[in-house]
Amino acid sequence: MKVRLLDGLSILQFLLSCRADTDVTSSLAVRDTAPAPIEVAASQDWDGNDGPWSSFAIQVGTPAQNVKVMVATSGWQTMTVLPGGCIESDPSNCASLRGAFFTPASSTTYVKNAANLSTNIYPMEVDKRLGYAGRAAYGFDTVTLGWPGSGGPMLLNQTVGTFVTKDFYLGILGISPRASNFTSFDDPIPSYVENLVNQSKIPSKSWSYTAGNQYRSNGVLGSLILGGYDSSRFVANDVVFPFNERDAIDLTLQIEAITTSDGLTTQKLLPSAIPAMVDSAQPNIWLPLEACVLFEQAFGLTWNETLKMYLLNSTQHAALKSLNPSVTFTLGNLTAGANVDITLPYDAFDLNVSSPIVPTSTYYFPLQRAANDTQYTLGRTFFQEAYVTANYDKGQFFVSQCSWTPAQKQIVPIVSSTNSSSTAAPSSTGEGSSKAGSSSSVPVGAIAGGVGGGVVLLIVAGILFWCFWLKPRRRKRKQAEAVEVDGSQPETETGGTQPTGTDPPVGGYFKAELATGEVHRAEMEGPMDRWVVEADGTQLYRTIVDGKTFIYEKDVEGHTIVYEMDARERGVWAVEADGTAVPVYEMPAREEVAHEMRGQRDSIEAVPPSGRPNRWSWDTAADERSEIGSPRPTNITAVSSPESVTISPESGAETSPQAWQAKLARLPE
Repeated sequence: MKVRLLDGLSILQFLLSCRADTDVTSSLAVRDTAPAPIEVAASQDWDGNDGPWSSFAIQVGTPAQNVKVMVATSGWQTMTVLPGGCIESDPSNCASLRGAFFTPASSTTYVKNAANLSTNIYPMEVDKRLGYAGRAAYGFDTVTLGWPGSGGPMLLNQTVGTFVTKDFYLGILGISPRASNFTSFDDPIPSYVENLVNQSKIPSKSWSYTAGNQYRSNGVLGSLILGGYDSSRFVANDVVFPFNERDAIDLTLQIEAITTSDGLTTQKLLPSAIPAMVDSAQPNIWLPLEACVLFEQAFGLTWNETLKMYLLNSTQHAALKSLNPSVTFTLGNLTAGANVDITLPYDAFDLNVSSPIVPTSTYYFPLQRAANDTQYTLGRTFFQEAYVTANYDKGQFFVSQCSWTPAQKQIVPIVSSTNSSSTAAPSSTGEGSSKAGSSSSVPVGAIAGGVGGGVVLLIVAGILFWCFWLKPRRRKRKQAEAVEVDGSQPETETGGTQPTGTDPPVGGYFKAELATGEVHRAEMEGPMDRWVVEADGTQLYRTIVDGKTFIYEKDVEGHTIVYEMDARERGVWAVEADGTAVPVYEMPAREEVAHEMRGQRDSIEAVPPSGRPNRWSWDTAADERSEIGSPRPTNITAVSSPESVTISPESGAETSPQAWQAKLARLPE
């Protein structure tokens, strides 16, 4: 039982180790199969006629045509500039200024959009609410992120729009996962980001973006992470912004306050809180007129009604650079009431505008007067100091102050909720955080593995409990009940019957055990100099045969000799055998075994007469040898002591067809 219990414990330990291995393997399997986020490399250039801005490179068509684009958080299509985007009046390097052209006719994989048989030209939907206009010709072609050789993902048959309007001077890389619809909402075409997810190239439709800037550390390039975020680029906070119900303005938050400080005084620049959308497709900050007037007073700005811009001359620019005021945007959660401050130095507003907006490069302040509340927007200028993460699986986004402390990149994935349990809130430790704080994601494979392992352990524990505890107890109880009710002998573990008291099994005999230090006791303990029959008589008789003394007990009702056996007739000599006329050995002849006696080292060879043998208990001296004949003892005289008893064989006593003998022979030491 002890060995079995140890075996059970060993099995449990093995299963626990297997379960631990399974949990680790499941966790590793999820991490191995889930795609990693993609860091879209910046082009290393500063482009645009209203910046400059850190641009990004993509490849379009076959063979690939390299173009530079701006990231549009409100856009969902890939847009490029056609060769017709530059005319004779433009600078000679117009194509380079606009990030290079994409020529569909030069691509062998370009397919015209045939949703409308009459035309493939549709209005551009990016920032229409802000008055941006333009039309684009749409088709489908191969799009690859990054410069050639950068290892960026390549997707075939992606929506590509081509335009000539100068409202967007460079091409656009829309990172919103919204679908395109050229006919109706019944036939949507997935966006580039959604196709990356569908083809298992990124872990989710989430993204993180900051525009970078030229005024810090000799220029900090923009950062775009698809399917995750870089925790080294921002200062974490616990403010979560839910998406707006209208997906066209999903990244909408509350501007609680705007203040400016020159280090000595602080001035409010926003009369009251307003909702506003964060949108990197265009550079400006769009505020209500009352707020714009406060900016004009604080910074000495002048509105150019013709250009609809705040232009600065050299004197104004120098004064503001010397004053170096900062502007702090206090952003609030509309439901939770939590706030986060994003502070921009004046350098973030120190931008240049150039052709074709103005003939020559001119300083301008990126502030726009909003016509209504639908135009309140924090544009690309804001993204110079803000790090924005959008989780489209959970419908929430996060805005954090950029960190300018040099640190190694820490790209953290945001796993889709359809593949694993995750939280997209970025934190400085590289783990997600929710409104209440940070929390880590747990893979579903690991949970499933843990649940499955727990179920297996419960089943195995139940089996072990049944085998090693409950079943043995039930067997013992049944054995005890059987003995109590009908006197039957309980079964042993080997399937036989368990002897009770000193009686041998019915129809059998005790077998001595080999290789044991114990000697089996006889059914009774008696003197070592004679054979003893176990009976319940009240008088003793003695018989002398061949000089040997035999003691018998007499039955109380007569002079019949009683032997302790279950034979059908009395007076038959009994040895411990099954009654057949063949030799019977309890153990191999040369082994030292213990018969039904104490201290006996002799073996017994017996050839019984026909009929069922009597049962004798042997208790002889260790060195005693004798041969025993077959006559039945008669002429017994009752005496008061064993020494006065004599016995002689009957005349003409019958003998067995086979003469039987009992021989005592010394076994070797």
